[in-house]
Amino acid sequence: MFYAFRPTPVYSWKRIDVYDKEHTVKNGVDGITFDYGDPRLLVIKSASRNHAGQYFCTATIGDKNDTVEGSLTFEVQPTWIGKIIEAVSPSVYSNHSWTCNATGFPTPTYEWYKNGVKLAGSATRKIDGGTLAFSNLAKTDTGMYQCVADNGLDNIYQSAHLDVQAEKPVFDTNTGKTTLFLGAKGVIKCHAKAAPYAKNTWRKDGVNINFSLPRYTLVNNEDLVIAKNEFGMDTKKISVQVVGEITFIEEPQDKTTTRGSQIKLKCKAE
Repeated sequence: MFYAFRPTPVYSWKRIDVYDKEHTVKNGVDGITFDYGDPRLLVIKSASRNHAGQYFCTATIGDKNDTVEGSLTFEVQPTWIGKIIEAVSPSVYSNHSWTCNATGFPTPTYEWYKNGVKLAGSATRKIDGGTLAFSNLAKTDTGMYQCVADNGLDNIYQSAHLDVQAEKPVFDTNTGKTTLFLGAKGVIKCHAKAAPYAKNTWRKDGVNINFSLPRYTLVNNEDLVIAKNEFGMDTKKISVQVVGEITFIEEPQDKTTTRGSQIKLKCKAE
């Protein structure tokens, strides 16, 4: 009597990761086990990105073998990395950009919205993935913007308000006073709040000051500053006093006194 039996195959596993690097899969190594030691069932108890790749199971009987394969794709919901976009108030005609950046697997894609409406690129608005860039801002660009990152598993968003500033120049006060010293370098500062930045014109005695001259000599008088942009203008008068060297006409005199006496020391300059 003859008995026929089928030999038991010997099983082995290998993995090629997402970087095309080959790894031999062993029981109890890298978080991988064979169920009760049986190599026919590979178990990953706590999957991570490191386990992603192509898995190959080879069955060998004697000098013959065959291989089958399966893939493990590890998916991760998107999360934000880097700086979150923030509200800004740039000047009209200026440039501005926001960038949002998310990580995840599959790699997230981005969409931008203004006041809930999906944005497309234009001559003054460029969209490149997570970057939204404005050139030559207009008042109509003001609004609430959202960056949405989506990788099919989930979507996340962040929001920021863009408030484009367009206003006529305004000085904090319309008068000022400055004292300069004869023969010394003097600086008169005058800044108006404006969007876009205002162009300042300086006048003395009703005549524009010529700043192409190598120097400008001031005398006791009032100078007028005119700040102007396309939305309007404002003026400020600055009273400038030029003084020479300080001369003391009275100086403290040496005195001898006793305890409890009243003493007066004089000092006067011009």
